Amino acid sequence: MCYASDIIGYVVDILKVVIWPVLLVFVLLYFQHPLKDLLGRIEEVGQRTIKFGKAPGDLILFGETPAGSANLFAAYWLGHDFMWTRDMILRGAPKEYILHGLKRSLHHLGSLGLKEGSEGTILTELKVEIAGMPNREIDKRTRNKYAKKFSQVVLSAGKALEDVNLASEL
Repeated sequence: MCYASDIIGYVVDILKVVIWPVLLVFVLLYFQHPLKDLLGRIEEVGQRTIKFGKAPGDLILFGETPAGSANLFAAYWLGHDFMWTRDMILRGAPKEYILHGLKRSLHHLGSLGLKEGSEGTILTELKVEIAGMPNREIDKRTRNKYAKKFSQVVLSAGKALEDVNLASEL
């Protein structure tokens, strides 16, 4: 006599045997292009190691990018750091966070050749001023003053980047 639990047990056993090969084929088909790229980057195979060449992301990080794309990345991160720093100023973050944002913004301004301009000068002055203040003295009014000054730098840097891009396209 055959019980329903026996039938379910047989079906489960069959699925256990069949599911792994089917799943493996599905995964290989789904990831075939990334796997081809990965296998194509193998440079050396040892007994316990496999050495890969540079990934596309590494090429960008190590400067092997098309001309001008490094400036594009720096401009992106400058915009990101501008927004983040402004949020830190306005949302009551500790001064260490604000100083970190100003430091990163200055770094990206430098990457774009704008650190020596008025934008870099104002941000440096702002950084020195904030660094010299105790956290408790950075009240809402002071934060609004810093945010206004910072926003002027953002607008000025945006205009300077616009001019650079227009000049490079001509």
